Formats: sequence, structure tokens, C-alpha cells
Amino acid sequence: MWKIKFGGSAEEPYLFSTNNFHGRQTWEYDADAGTPEARAQVEKARQYFYQNRYNVKPCSDHLCRFQLLREKEFKQSIPQEKVDDDDEKISYKTADATMRRAINFWCALQSPHGHWPALNAGVMFYVPPFNEDGGWGLHIEGPSMMMCTVLNYLAMRILGEGPDGGLNNACSRARKWILDRGGAMYSGSWGKTWMAILGVYDWEGSNPMPPEFWFHQTLVPLQPSKMFCYCRLTFMPMPYFYGKRFVGPITPLIQQLREEIYNQPYNQIKWPRVRHFCAKEDNYYPHGRLQRLMWDGFYYVAEPLLNSRFFRRIRESAVQKAIDYIHYEDENSRYITIGCVEKTNCSISFVFNFEDDSAREFSTLERGTTYHHKLAVSGSILAACNGGIVSLEKINGGDTSDENRHQSSLDIKICGELNPKLKKIYGSKGGFCLVESTKGDLLMVCQIDDSRHAFKIVELNGRFKHVPIANLDGHSLFVGKNHSILVLASKYPGCRPNSIYFSTAPTEPWRLRHENNLKYEFKIQEFNLEDGSIRYYSTVETRTSFQNILAVAGPVPWIVPSMKF
Repeated sequence: MWKIKFGGSAEEPYLFSTNNFHGRQTWEYDADAGTPEARAQVEKARQYFYQNRYNVKPCSDHLCRFQLLREKEFKQSIPQEKVDDDDEKISYKTADATMRRAINFWCALQSPHGHWPALNAGVMFYVPPFNEDGGWGLHIEGPSMMMCTVLNYLAMRILGEGPDGGLNNACSRARKWILDRGGAMYSGSWGKTWMAILGVYDWEGSNPMPPEFWFHQTLVPLQPSKMFCYCRLTFMPMPYFYGKRFVGPITPLIQQLREEIYNQPYNQIKWPRVRHFCAKEDNYYPHGRLQRLMWDGFYYVAEPLLNSRFFRRIRESAVQKAIDYIHYEDENSRYITIGCVEKTNCSISFVFNFEDDSAREFSTLERGTTYHHKLAVSGSILAACNGGIVSLEKINGGDTSDENRHQSSLDIKICGELNPKLKKIYGSKGGFCLVESTKGDLLMVCQIDDSRHAFKIVELNGRFKHVPIANLDGHSLFVGKNHSILVLASKYPGCRPNSIYFSTAPTEPWRLRHENNLKYEFKIQEFNLEDGSIRYYSTVETRTSFQNILAVAGPVPWIVPSMKF
């Protein structure tokens, strides 16, 4: 039986947290866990999902909700109010009871850390279901695609299913779907990349992904820093794979898979000719003649030159630059990374970066300041009842942004007795604030005295040690709810060096000015690290400085009173 666990563990020495693992959630499996009634409840939910899988495709978070409600012994004590469709007015009593009933239920589903754990089904491409036609789609509502069907088929075979295995002959149906549409060579570019790494596709059948792309300067229109972060970080490891031509071990299973997913013998495929092949189900935006010409130029001209002995050092430098960027992203995100696709790509590149076979595990042999990719993966697993699948999740929905759904409840006076529970929302989002220092290290800002609004700052150095610091080297720190800004105080008249600026206003000051066109009312306070003094940020000079900071950095969502450090 699967069980969700919140927080970290002393048994994970390489796992690092800046907030004592607040908000971290992992799933553990124990075959003997739970009462017979609890196991029967889970099995009933699984069977119900399977029987209705083509009608209701989201997992509904049943496993997590069952556990939270069971642990809190929740019983809805507020009766349901009935409202007829022809009622033009709803009484205060009805609205009051309905609101109390809803908040009572959601408080029962709240984790001990204050967030609501849930599947992030918005993007939908984490757990595509097996469609009736024998293929898999890109997301839970999507039609079958070649790339998704091939990758899921390969995954099932690697996990131990036979060529005709799987429930209701899933493998044979998927293979038929693939072969009827030309074979795995008609997969999209991502599918070809992963198949090439696995060894069931040849790198010669992929369009070039030159790592020299990372040499582009900022003046170039396609410079990586100008790309959308998800696009840039997803693409980042792929040129590294392409530059190194990574291929996994060719086992008997891999050789068998080579013969299963193509309509012709593997060694007879003309790989340069299949570079532009793409199934119609995958081809959302067909390549034009100019784009095909560009890819052919890279393939037949640029790649042979860059791989020749005259330009080999350029290729080697580009590959090294790519892996340096990957390591930087890993360490910058504490090996969590920005999403599930990036996580798997960075993990594979991390493994292949070590040439020694003894180090080909999730290791820290050469980078002592890092911790295991493997440990970070456990916090990205979601157990659900959709067919018993355990899926790799990132951006885990309910633990990031559900506070918007519940924020209005904090202002409803009829729910005063429930506010202590709801205020955990801000505790789960707050607790500390991270800001990058001028040296590239991270500063952790903690509020140590809520009544006086006193702060302390510790620096997280390269070895992840907490080093208290007494000043900001002439800088000022603006602490926001979602992000913070570190500025040089001398550039902004009225800002005192080594000071922290914060707000106790329930609404953000910049909204008062920008949205309502009201006279700007400053409710910002200043805490000086050197003498511990607190004063209001209200002089004419500081108003001008604050406006300049807003113009450069954008509006700062300031801390609200209910946020606890």
C-alpha cells in the first residue's frame, strides 16, 4: 500500500534543504501497511478508475486524500444545504453553512506543512493513458502519437513485459499501432533522441543539435538566454547528448527491440534519409523547404567539419560548456530542476559525464558540493490509482499555488475559528527567503522575531554550510513574498546600507498605486542589521528610490502579516 510522507529523513545524508524539508513529499510502498478496510478502499478506487478510464481520465488524487482524511479521522459534521434551481435569492444562513462546510473539508485535506498535495494535471503530459486504439497520446486527453507510443512500448518491454505482454495484449496492440504507421523512425525529435541513447535508433538519423549553440553571444537573436526557460533547459542537455553520441549498452533485449519496432531489418535502414520522417499524428507544424535546407546544411556541411580533426577542439569545448551549464542548473536548483523532462535529461547527462564505470551511478565523486540526483527523484514521485501507475512528477500542483484558492477565506470573518489552519498556507510558502548575493552564493533571510520584525541572514556557501553574516557589504535587501531584490544602497538615495526593507501591509503597495491610481501610501519598514533599529521607509528620497527599483525590477509582492518565518 502506498503512503505519502512529508519532510526529509536522517537516512538521506546527501539530501539538502534550506528550510528543513518543509513542503517536501515522498511516496513509500509497504505491502503490509494499512488496515483491511483501508486496502479495500484503495482497491475499490483502482477498479473504479480502470472501469471508467476512458470517461474520467484524471486520477482525482484518491490515494493521498484517503490517507489524509483517514489520519485526521475526518467526518463532515456540517449538513449539506439544498438550493433549488428556481431560487432567486440565497439566504445568509445557506451561504454561511456552505462556506463552512467547504473550508472544513479542505482543512482536512491540508498537509502538516500547510500545502495541498495533488497531481498537477493542468499540463496533462505526465501520465498519458493507454488509448483504445492501442497507442499513447501526449496528454490524458490527447490522441495516440508515434513518439509517445514508441517510448511507452519500450518502457513496458524494459520493465519485463514480453512482446505480447501487458493487460489485454497492450504490447502487441502498441507494436501493431507503430508498425501500421511506418515504424519508430516516424517518431518526433524527442523520441529519436531518447531511442538513440537507448540504442534502438542511430544518431545518424537525427537532425543536428550542435553544442556550439551555447557559444552564441547576447547579440545573436537566438542566444539561449533569450529563450523561454522551459525551452532552454529542456534543450540544454540534448546538444550534449548529440555531441557525445551517447549510446547505452547493446544487450540482447536492445537487439530484440530493434527488430520489433521497424518494418525492415535494423541494419538495412538508411538513417540519413529518415531524418525528416515524422508521423502525421506527431507533425503539428510541418517543416518548410527553407527549414529542411537549413537542417541539411548542418548535417552535410557543418557536422563533418566540426567532427574533423581540424575543428575537434571546438566541438570538445562546446561539449564541455554544455555540461558546465547542466551542472550549474543542477546545483542552482538543488538537483530538483525545473520540470520532469529536464530532470530526466540532466540525470542521464550527469551519469554519462563520468567515464569511469565505477562511477556510473548517481554519484558525487568529482563534485563534492552536490548531492545525488537519485535522492531528488524520490520527491518527484506521485502515486495514484490510475491503473496502479507511479509517475515522475514535477511542479507538483497543490504544493505551489493553491493559496490563491484559499486566500479569500482568510478575510471572511465567519470562518475565524478556521483561520489558524488556513494560515498554514503562508507558512508553507514562506518560512525563509532566498536571494542570490553578488558573489553568486545564496543568502537565506529568516525572520527571528515576529513582534519586532527582526531578521537574520545566513549565507549558503559552496559546501552548503550555513554561515551567519552581519552585514550586506553596503547593499540593501528588499524582501518580497515571491522574490527578493538585492541592490547597491549607494545607487539609491535614502536607502541605508546593510538594511532589510519589508512591508506589513495586507495589500501590496504597488497595487494601490498602479491599479487604483491612488496616492502612493508607503507602509514599508526598514530593519538595520548593524544596530537592530527599525524605522519607516517614508522619506521623499526613499520614495523616489523605491519607484526606481520598481521600474528596474518590476513590482515586488511584499510580505503580508500572516506569513510566518
